[in-house]
Amino acid sequence: MKQLLIFLLCLTATHAQVADKYETAAKKKWEDTIKEFEQLDRTTDYPAESILFMGSSSIRLWSTLAQDMAPHPVIQRGYGGAKFQDLAVFAERIVHPHEFRAVAIFVANDIVGKNDSDLMPDEVAALYADVVKTVREKNAKAPVFLIAITPTQSRWKAWPEIKKANAAMQAVCEAQDNVHFIATEQQFLKEDGTPKTELFRDDQLHLNRDGYKLWTRIIRPAIEKQLAQKKADKRAGIRLERDGHWLVIRDARLPGGEIRINYLEAYCRPGSTDADWVEHTVIKHRSELISVSDDGKGIKLRDILADGVTVDHTITAGADEVSFSLNAHNPRQTVSQAHWAQPCVRLGEFTGFGTKLVREQLDDYLPKCFVFIDGKLTRMPTANWAKEARYTPGQVWAPKGVPRSDVNPRPLSSTVPSNGLIGCFSGDEKLVFATAWEPYQELFQGVARCLHSDLRIGGLQPGENKQIRGKIYLVGNDVPALLERYAKDFPEHRKGD
Repeated sequence: MKQLLIFLLCLTATHAQVADKYETAAKKKWEDTIKEFEQLDRTTDYPAESILFMGSSSIRLWSTLAQDMAPHPVIQRGYGGAKFQDLAVFAERIVHPHEFRAVAIFVANDIVGKNDSDLMPDEVAALYADVVKTVREKNAKAPVFLIAITPTQSRWKAWPEIKKANAAMQAVCEAQDNVHFIATEQQFLKEDGTPKTELFRDDQLHLNRDGYKLWTRIIRPAIEKQLAQKKADKRAGIRLERDGHWLVIRDARLPGGEIRINYLEAYCRPGSTDADWVEHTVIKHRSELISVSDDGKGIKLRDILADGVTVDHTITAGADEVSFSLNAHNPRQTVSQAHWAQPCVRLGEFTGFGTKLVREQLDDYLPKCFVFIDGKLTRMPTANWAKEARYTPGQVWAPKGVPRSDVNPRPLSSTVPSNGLIGCFSGDEKLVFATAWEPYQELFQGVARCLHSDLRIGGLQPGENKQIRGKIYLVGNDVPALLERYAKDFPEHRKGD
């Protein structure tokens, strides 16, 4: 618990605060070495699938690292005598020039048995946490591995404090997602609890070839286990869950691992544009979970509206899309006023703005969002951005054929969209979320960092059935390819229809 508290306190410190304390001494000693790394970065191309190894001399002297990790490509950035005191200063310059699949860190010189210069174990953990923060600024998803400080004969007197530092850094790892502690203590100690001297060079500090062979047998499987899990998660593709009124889309590719949809948020009557949302527009409903497939690829729901209408939903997950097939049925002898419905897709985490909602920041995600105007992807806010309505803020776009009196009571744009696709880019611009329904009532940008393509029912005569279909696309940032798929899935959505 103490170590966890320390870690949480570490998160409140900025990198600048950490670096300021140690920057002068670190640059005086290691600036030339870091510049040599930067020269390597300028002249050497490293695969994006590389594993970045960084730290002290045990990383620098690992002459067989590339061979021991093959076929995984590696980036080797170790310098003799490195401490977390200086790695925290230089981490950005070492890490940020690279694309990488994983990061492995080994630093063993902050506690060496010299009382005048040794750090406390908690200080070492704080600096390690700062290095992890720097890695996460570059790559939020890559697994990070801390290789435990090895017990050695040359620093045996300091081992009790080193062991405490290992425990504190392990607590930092355990308090974060995808940050892993690789323990080595037991493999490097004899039965009597003392270091195995035969694994070290004459200085009893640095590993010899046998020591590196043992390190490889420990480190490589730990890294490969996590890489294999990540690969399996990607192969698994999208999975679906029902959590109360939320439809949850889970996918390892997504920021935060999921997208939540208030599904369905509301069924609505016509005449809604300037009407009271609660008193006039919303038709109350309840939702029943019918089934969830064992593999998480399919969900069936039934919504029962207050006027007796039933809507059966079959929702199916593919590799990079979710398909919706709905059947709305009116079993009664009276006409149903169920004209449209809202699936509210929450996209704060996806766009990089988080889930906490503050009224002054409700529009912060707009530049990530788009509709199609005059045949072109147009980021928000679009031209003719409306600002006045019964409820504000937000923006509604109504297609041809939908009465402008029958849409969401948020500001209604005078612009007619070119098609029925609405979406946004992920925070790093690598992924695209997009959604469409047929038939659809409106496109809508809401006040909870959400986007809607709201489906159209159009009312139901006694005994009438209507079929409605929809898609959510979660794809790479290739807009022409997205539009090609959309055109095949929704041929009805010609310009302005």
